[in-house]
Amino acid sequence: MSMGETPILPIWLVAPVAGALLLAVGGHMMATRRAPMPESRRRIRIANAWLMVLTLPLTAYAFGVLRDSDPRQFVLVWTGVAGLIGLVIAVAVVDMLNTIRLTALARSRSLSQFKEFHARLTRPNVVVTANTSRPRPVSHHANDHDPDSNAPRH
Repeated sequence: MSMGETPILPIWLVAPVAGALLLAVGGHMMATRRAPMPESRRRIRIANAWLMVLTLPLTAYAFGVLRDSDPRQFVLVWTGVAGLIGLVIAVAVVDMLNTIRLTALARSRSLSQFKEFHARLTRPNVVVTANTSRPRPVSHHANDHDPDSNAPRH
């Protein structure tokens, strides 16, 4: 039996696996559309899911249907599979770099908030209360009353 007479794997094995993977990618894409996340991350992940939706049937064809009796078709299909997998990996790298960018942005915002809070705490004669973020001057007079406190006036 020569190599060109049969595909690499039987279609009865390839088709259910490819179908299950397509369902998983489709489900992940639907969940990604509804999940709370930055819009840039959502766009990148949905684009990658679409690339996977294109890659899976071509890969299933390459494994379960394609025969190497036609060398031109064999090379074209497997080059397409390799190219699409390369694109999926490239978009995953873009997602990773975007995650690094979003993390740096969040860290910068947190640091700015911390510095602002620290500056408020270290200002003389200023108190930051738990129920409000606006600073209030500290009074040392007995007749002054804090409207947010339940303490009686003297």
